[in-house]
Amino acid sequence: MILVIYHTVFRWEEERMLDALRDIGILFRVIDINREPIEIGSDLGCGYSIAIQRSVSRVAALESSAALEGSGVRVINSSISTAIS
Repeated sequence: MILVIYHTVFRWEEERMLDALRDIGILFRVIDINREPIEIGSDLGCGYSIAIQRSVSRVAALESSAALEGSGVRVINSSISTAIS
């Protein structure tokens, strides 16, 4: 399992998350939404099974969560939760 942390601004909270993931031995990848956007319906083909959405932009969070979900990735802070917040 590879956990993806999808973000727009890397903050103190994300750094603490990475420290905790390293401590428990979870494989992860940090992706900046602005540098590596994904399209809805695209095939990521990268083996990601779960992602944490950490975007500070509601629009970017909604779009990227929907794209990840459409590719079969389970998303914490899903597009549905973003849309109704």
